[in-house]
Amino acid sequence: MVYDDTGAIVHTFENIGGGGHYDFSPDGKLAYFKMPQSARQGGESPLEIHVVNLDGTGDKVLYSVPQSQARYVQNLHLSWPDKVGDWFVAALFPAAGNLPPAYAPPLDEIIQVRTDGTWRYLARTGTAYSNPGARGAAGDMFWAQPLARPSSDGKRIAFNSNRSGAINEYILYVPQASGGQAK
Repeated sequence: MVYDDTGAIVHTFENIGGGGHYDFSPDGKLAYFKMPQSARQGGESPLEIHVVNLDGTGDKVLYSVPQSQARYVQNLHLSWPDKVGDWFVAALFPAAGNLPPAYAPPLDEIIQVRTDGTWRYLARTGTAYSNPGARGAAGDMFWAQPLARPSSDGKRIAFNSNRSGAINEYILYVPQASGGQAK
């Protein structure tokens, strides 16, 4: 639910999945995603990243990949720069126990997603998240997730990675070239 400053409900979002990995734009839009579903899970659907107004209107898919391509993505995290209204980042990560035989995106990328529906891969994080208790898992859990977070002006992105075998923080300088890939 989204509330205004008086405590009144502005809108109740339903069927958009768990929160925590979503973010709000400086002008009050919500960036959220829907994870892909396989036919085994009740009907095949793509991985989608959306933006929507807080009152529930104007819901738009900005990034979409078929389930067959996104099947190795375990989860992702969205984050919007505080002073940038036309783009945000998505940081994807796979599970260490479910890696593809050869790299193919999307897998472990940081993606710049623009509100006009274009996007571009900015970097690979090299992260492979291991679940606690899994056989041979390091139990790195939450902190191994990239959790990419742009600076307020959008010029840098801090993210985590366990690609070195330890969980480290990295800084990505965002290329200022315009353009991207269409949906």
